[in-house]
Amino acid sequence: ARIVPVWTSVYKNQKDLWISDITDAYKRLGLPDHTIKYLIAKNALESNWGNTAQGAYNFGNITTGSSWTGNYVLGKDRNASGQRINQNFRAYDSLDQYVKDEIQLLKRLYAFDVNDDFDTFIGKLQGNNPRGYRYAEAPNYTDAVRKVYLGLV
Repeated sequence: ARIVPVWTSVYKNQKDLWISDITDAYKRLGLPDHTIKYLIAKNALESNWGNTAQGAYNFGNITTGSSWTGNYVLGKDRNASGQRINQNFRAYDSLDQYVKDEIQLLKRLYAFDVNDDFDTFIGKLQGNNPRGYRYAEAPNYTDAVRKVYLGLV
């Protein structure tokens, strides 16, 4: 693994192209349409509709964690209080690599199931999973993802 330069999204100001490309990547994994919509909502919120990513194609701002052996960036993020924190974020070679890793991570850490409805999915991301893990610290995360999701349905 190596540190790579901060990445500028290839989708900057191209929301429709981002939605199309990420939808196609999820479809290549065989995910159902309803699941794709709530995954897009989560990623849209995390990346401002594909405009930003801490690391290459990392539209969910997934940190490296202890097991990551791939490339990464030294990202700058803010915690729920708005304070700057330094974290390492995964950098991917492609959108397909990202969505595959994202799904594996969601299954492993948050008990993700492609048959979950939106409320079950977002509940799992916010602590209703066997480990009690939370995907985001922001207290309004559930409402924010729901608002994006409802705009997609």
